[in-house]
Amino acid sequence: MRVNTAVNHLGNAPYQILVIRFLVDGQGQLQQGVVVDLNERPVGHFRQLEALPGLVADWLRMQEQSRRERNDLAEE
Repeated sequence: MRVNTAVNHLGNAPYQILVIRFLVDGQGQLQQGVVVDLNERPVGHFRQLEALPGLVADWLRMQEQSRRERNDLAEE
């Protein structure tokens, strides 16, 4: 029987959670939003949806940098 290593790899991966909060008015229009990590640390605020991909990209870069720093410390 063949084991799906991609699925097993994902099952062992540490996950990070990003929360996106929207404040929407009665007509369904975005008034503002905030992107926060699981520890309630704000990544950034936005008033237009076009700003959201940049905030998510910033967060992903921060996660990668943190991962590299942890790996560097583990190797010392």
